[in-house]
Amino acid sequence: MSKQVFISIFCIFWSPLLYSAQELTLSKLKDLPDQFIGEYILIKAYAHLGIELKFNVLPASRALRYAQEGIVDGEIQRLTAIEASSPTLIRVPTSLGPLDSCIFFTKNTKFTALKDFGDYRFVYVRGIKSFDPLLPYFKESHVVNTQGQVWKMISHGRADLTSAGRIGGLYQLKKLGITGIYPLDPPRERYALYHYLHEKHRSLVPRINEVLQKLSKTGELQKLRAEAIDKLLSSVL
Repeated sequence: MSKQVFISIFCIFWSPLLYSAQELTLSKLKDLPDQFIGEYILIKAYAHLGIELKFNVLPASRALRYAQEGIVDGEIQRLTAIEASSPTLIRVPTSLGPLDSCIFFTKNTKFTALKDFGDYRFVYVRGIKSFDPLLPYFKESHVVNTQGQVWKMISHGRADLTSAGRIGGLYQLKKLGITGIYPLDPPRERYALYHYLHEKHRSLVPRINEVLQKLSKTGELQKLRAEAIDKLLSSVL
């Protein structure tokens, strides 16, 4: 038997055992509370495979670069907007849940269209690809490193609005004790959030996807998501 064939057979039969004794490290975006929801779900999901998760908390742009380069094993959750610039990352097909993206504004009004807010100053977090298509709508925009800096810029009058997940935005405003910034209805857009693994873990993608599919079909995935949201919001009440 050739060495190459032996290695292939070894990988097929022993990879589940290798993963069962393995830890995976995922990048976790700094100051984005929605990451906790994905983290909570994935800890439970990977436990079905005997895999323990660890998390490296990083600014958004560095988190993506670490995942792309395989410095970490993947990302907790991202929007599909990263895929054009991330050929080394593989999407796990089953969504971890939705992200309702809202305009957070200093005036409690109704959201109509982005073009109607073009004269206001927009602030956003560096490294989050979903912001890129929004920037042409605003005459003035500012980029910062963390979501906490976004809220502080708006509350200090140096910017007027941003776009953020409803749950995460409300959590951070409550935690920071900031008032006078409102999530506008209806949400600007609803996105699906997906877990990503570096291509070196290609063989793990169908296995964790199967777990997530089963959790979704039984309703356990939705239950875990609700539990995570409750834990997140109750921590600042």
